Amino acid sequence: MQKILVIAAFLAASLLTMAASAAEQAAKPTDPQIAHIVYTANLLDIEAAKQALQKSKNDGVRTFAQQMVGDHTTVNNQALALVKKLNVKPEDNPTSQRAQRHAHSERAERRAQSVAAERPSVIPGAPKARRAARQSAPIRLGLAIDA
Repeated sequence: MQKILVIAAFLAASLLTMAASAAEQAAKPTDPQIAHIVYTANLLDIEAAKQALQKSKNDGVRTFAQQMVGDHTTVNNQALALVKKLNVKPEDNPTSQRAQRHAHSERAERRAQSVAAERPSVIPGAPKARRAARQSAPIRLGLAIDA
């Protein structure tokens, strides 16, 4: 009886390992998806750097932001040339979509914080109420990725 339990446990562990391996294989992005992830990440960094250029007056921040725009634009141009040469069409995927949603929600949160900081509160407890409302309400930006 004990031998049967050991064999059953071994078979169950083997099946779980095979299932996990198959799931891992299925979750690996393809080359077109990787191309899209790289392009999206660079584009998000370019947008963030441009926002820093618009808002910052600090010379160090502005210099770094200009370098980011230049470097990431160059990388994206090289990536697009490579996918064109290899005849690969970048393919949208959950990783790219998640990165876009995260970047847009972070920007929306910073905008809300900036607006709240510019408006003095005359009602005691109002900042807490605004913060609670922001945290409980989902952010909808009207973008295709929010659908």
